[in-house]
Amino acid sequence: MNLIIGCGNELMGDDWIGLYIVQELAKEDLPDWELSCAGTKGFNLLWDLLGNQNVVIIDAVLSGNKPGTIYKLGMEEFLNLTHEPSPSGHTLNWKEIINLGKFLYPTLFPKKILFFLIEADSFQPVYKRLSPAITPHLKQILNTIKRVLRRIM
Repeated sequence: MNLIIGCGNELMGDDWIGLYIVQELAKEDLPDWELSCAGTKGFNLLWDLLGNQNVVIIDAVLSGNKPGTIYKLGMEEFLNLTHEPSPSGHTLNWKEIINLGKFLYPTLFPKKILFFLIEADSFQPVYKRLSPAITPHLKQILNTIKRVLRRIM
């Protein structure tokens, strides 16, 4: 099975982007993919990963770059970063989740994980509203992710 996970908090501005993208992808014909709005599950996301062949994770980051920038990283690329990109407000460390999952569940852990990290502008409290700095980039972000998903399928 293949899984797309959107992470984030719909109450915290741009942190909602991962959930928003998954909700938009649900309108597409993606028969080989299961979609999950994981919210801020934190470490419990490990259980969602198990048993899947391919996993795509969509989340927001604040690293000081231009809002709307898309970072596409494979699992090994992500693990080789000297520091994990700033999390989006949930207490979650993807490196720990991946390393623990690979160690404890080597046969159940996904062989391929692809991260789409979207540069945010603000995590200010606001319900389901992305910042004006992100909004103009939504179509491009969606198209980029859909194009990559089609190649994986």
